[in-house]
Amino acid sequence: MGKENAARIFVVEDHVLMQKMLNEFISQEADLEVCATADSGEAALENLAQASPDLMLSCPAMASGTMPSRPWPPAPKAMS
Repeated sequence: MGKENAARIFVVEDHVLMQKMLNEFISQEADLEVCATADSGEAALENLAQASPDLMLSCPAMASGTMPSRPWPPAPKAMS
């Protein structure tokens, strides 16, 4: 972490192996970095402000069924 001028990405994924694979893939790119990870929507909301991501990559249908019980803040841009 700490790549200069890199887009900061918050990875939200409840499958441990998939989360590790995404982190590895993102870390190989010079202009991307993982600033935080979470294994549920609730955990993502709890850490969103502190992580200060540019982009959030989230699983649209987490197996755990743990999507946030309150709305996402207006930023960052979300991709799923």
